[in-house]
Amino acid sequence: MRNLFFFAFRLVFSKEKGSFSSFASIISIIGLSIGVASLLITVSVVQGFNEVISAKLSSFEGEGRIKHILSKNFSIDHIQIKKLINELNADCAVPFVRNIVLARKGKKADGIIIEGANELPKMLTGVNDKTLLNDEIIIGYILAKNLEVKKMDKIFVQPLQKNNSIDISAPIKSLIIKDIFTSGLQEFDKTLSYTNLETAQKIFGIDAKEISGLVITNKSTEISKHNINYPFIYETWKARHSLLFQWIELQRWPAFIMFGLITLVGIINLLSSLDMIIQEKKGQIAILLSQGIRSNELKRIFMYQGGLIGFIGALIGGFFAFSLIKLDQYFNIFKIPSDVYFMDRVPFSFDVYIFSMMIIIIFVISFIFSWIPVKHLENINLSKALKFE
Repeated sequence: MRNLFFFAFRLVFSKEKGSFSSFASIISIIGLSIGVASLLITVSVVQGFNEVISAKLSSFEGEGRIKHILSKNFSIDHIQIKKLINELNADCAVPFVRNIVLARKGKKADGIIIEGANELPKMLTGVNDKTLLNDEIIIGYILAKNLEVKKMDKIFVQPLQKNNSIDISAPIKSLIIKDIFTSGLQEFDKTLSYTNLETAQKIFGIDAKEISGLVITNKSTEISKHNINYPFIYETWKARHSLLFQWIELQRWPAFIMFGLITLVGIINLLSSLDMIIQEKKGQIAILLSQGIRSNELKRIFMYQGGLIGFIGALIGGFFAFSLIKLDQYFNIFKIPSDVYFMDRVPFSFDVYIFSMMIIIIFVISFIFSWIPVKHLENINLSKALKFE
């Protein structure tokens, strides 16, 4: 078997001047490597989008939230809520208050969402200080740009709702901008702002024990649906943004099919090249058969050649895809508009497991499908093939 594989290797990289078999093999490798690289890059981009968006959303939203089914505020001393907090680790259940306000600076005004909690989202670890004092706020950079404000400036906020009804007579409160965050998600940078729990309760004119819900921050924390009864619900960050992930899933399969077809074209090109190589080597094949070599051994040689071309093409394509991904990570080559794609650069996630599986699958497919052109060996007429040798 080792000798047969060696012969297959010699056919792929023949040093014979003007050898068509070597030229056809190289063209097949190039075509297959382009298809594999395209498919791997597509897989990496789709997986990268999924991972980046999931990480950002989970860091802002927490692993899940317990809230009123009608989005009303409720007392933290509610029997069911106290029972849930006792069952969970106290550090994993963070009370929060969330509602909309009108933020103003001079003539500039914008509607935003203020969320107050005594523990900031994981995504805000880049701010100067995670501890917010009373009357301090952290806003997104797009909001800061729209209001034309900077750190330590003062903005004025007025709640637009009170007790779940419109209230235009609510008192106006001034807040100092402690920091400005950038999440890469335009809607968050434009509309979300954070303060501490006490300040949020004062802004919305609610009692110190009144909250909008609980943020579950620990991924390992398990909450049974049986533990949460009406009027409360538990909503995960993925369920909250289910439409976004449906959109990602919708984009996944057309892209996989399209670039998978490119890879399939590369495999078909490999088979046609292998068939032409057999036709070119027909005289030499006839000589080997007349000298006693078995037909099955010749078939295995050409099947090994097809598998070797597939393996090398997949390896080169994978190396190209990996190199491109690494270059983008260092030099930020591929930039995209954040208002369309929820981030400002193309996210890549190169999965070694997927790459390894793809190499194995393409090698196996190339090896098995090589049987199609190899069957023509049975139709070689030795007397005609040897006539001109």
